[in-house]
Amino acid sequence: MLYSLDEKLGLHGKGTRVFAVEGTQDKKHLVIKDCWDPSKTVSDHVIHRKLQDPARDSLLVLSPNGEWVFTGEEDPGDRSDIECARRLDGMYCYVGSRCWDDTKFLSGITIMKDHMYPSLGLFSDFPVPQSIASICASMISSQVLATVLGEFQGKVKLEERYRSRTSFTTCGVDILWFGTARKMFHGIIGAVVGHRNAYKRRKVLHLDVSDGNMIFLVETISAESAVPPRPDGAAKEWTPMRSGVASDWGSATDCLEPGGEASLPRTGTLPFESNASMLNTKVEFYHDLESYFWLAYLITCNCAGPFNMRRDW
Repeated sequence: MLYSLDEKLGLHGKGTRVFAVEGTQDKKHLVIKDCWDPSKTVSDHVIHRKLQDPARDSLLVLSPNGEWVFTGEEDPGDRSDIECARRLDGMYCYVGSRCWDDTKFLSGITIMKDHMYPSLGLFSDFPVPQSIASICASMISSQVLATVLGEFQGKVKLEERYRSRTSFTTCGVDILWFGTARKMFHGIIGAVVGHRNAYKRRKVLHLDVSDGNMIFLVETISAESAVPPRPDGAAKEWTPMRSGVASDWGSATDCLEPGGEASLPRTGTLPFESNASMLNTKVEFYHDLESYFWLAYLITCNCAGPFNMRRDW
């Protein structure tokens, strides 16, 4: 079964399509991201292999029996937030504990399952560059394609692209599907934890914080996941405290690469960019934290109420 979740079409974008699939046997959902990566940018699967590599983690040691052992201490702030979620919810807040651990899959980060390079109906182990004409032909009709290419002829140079398809076991709903303000901030805290884990423990910096790159973790893609029903006998103060997740790591940077953190690229989504970034000053790792502030601020301004109730300005 297929569920279309998102679609972005355009000559200068990645032509990203996101959809969920349901297994015929186990009925479990996978989220699949299909896009056309520019040849000179980092792809999701490259970054996720680093995010899921325990060898990059200074807080892990390899035991004599070949198992990775966490040697750090739990953050007291994390513990306080987890305890609050369990007290107020006691149901949906446990989804994360069934997905993440302290070794390979770190809290607050989407989990990649597999990756491939689909090409003209065939599956390839290596990326195959496609022309802009073949990319557009897969998205729009031939008549519209001829018109578009005619308008762009000689005016702009369009890059070759690599088609990439990545699957994830972490399912989610948009951050705007919060039930209460407390739930929204709990979700943002979860994404910040993922951001911190990626930077501190895997030396990867997200660099593109936005509402579209953050989700609430759910077990399945369904209407019930978007608006969780109130359990029978729930306390008056009950609210679904789902974990927040930092997603879409396609613009992330590996800080261990030559020049890594010393020359961070200028990326991001305009409404959530830091003030320093907009002034074209040197990009610093802490600019992403300011983006989370703008994210929370703009959600409170643009939402009239819970569960995706957006204001029509």
